[in-house]
Amino acid sequence: MKGELDNTKPLNFEKVQQIALGVLKNIHQVCEDQNLRYTLAYGTLIGAIRHKGFIPWDDDIDIMMPRPDFDKLVEYYNTHETGPYKLMNLNNTSGYPYFNTRVCDTRTYIDVTNEDSYGMGIFVDVCAMDGLGSNWNEACAIMSKSKKLCSSMFLATRNKFHIGLTKGIKKKLLKYPAYLITHALGRSFFIRKMEQLVKNRDYDSSSYVGCLLWSTYSPQKEVIKKEWIEKNMLARLQADLQKLLDDKALLLRVDVKEDDGAGQARKPYTAREVAQAMRDKNADLARMEIDLDLEIK
Repeated sequence: MKGELDNTKPLNFEKVQQIALGVLKNIHQVCEDQNLRYTLAYGTLIGAIRHKGFIPWDDDIDIMMPRPDFDKLVEYYNTHETGPYKLMNLNNTSGYPYFNTRVCDTRTYIDVTNEDSYGMGIFVDVCAMDGLGSNWNEACAIMSKSKKLCSSMFLATRNKFHIGLTKGIKKKLLKYPAYLITHALGRSFFIRKMEQLVKNRDYDSSSYVGCLLWSTYSPQKEVIKKEWIEKNMLARLQADLQKLLDDKALLLRVDVKEDDGAGQARKPYTAREVAQAMRDKNADLARMEIDLDLEIK
């Protein structure tokens, strides 16, 4: 990753984290001004809980937003002057290779590999949470379709075949034929399919929600009860985001509900039990739904 401050030199890891935080602070200010809801997500949320900041080896930031708030955020960035911060997605950026939306710092740029350059700088992933209805099995089926489309879109936008992080003999054998098929169909085919899947997904009337445009895990791990999100994770932050990374400023009360394999939450875990499990490396975070309350001193 390179930056404008020195024009040519790559940025070190800490500087990349600082710039990404600056992007998040800009998004946070827009959300505060426009009364929009969002939550930290994925590794960013784990970092806030476990490390009181970034995961030490992680330099990107992910947030989730309910679809109605997400659409308003996109409209705001597309119609207002936001300094060096630009929102990028399939609708406003030629050659953009993902379904997901990103806000980036245009004073920096990323040397991308195995995909066409489209002007992306250091960024924050902004994931829209779409409604998945009120039936668990149907919600999982929708997420399963989404995951296939996200994987196909990724393959369709690679410049050359690469086995990457694919594991398992069967998956490795199938990846090259899939690469050829997705390139034959073209990215536009998968964009149309995703638009059809997302269309008319009503967030407000759904009991389950999920990020259809950025599905990477198994459906059972990505379908979320909306009440868990709205009750706790979308609480308004009352302080400057810089304080979020100050371990003396952030107080966390965490309840973790373990999935019993059938999509039903079992017993809650206390914050002490979660911390101990993390220290013992026995916590399977992928099978836990995190129910989070944030308080800022």
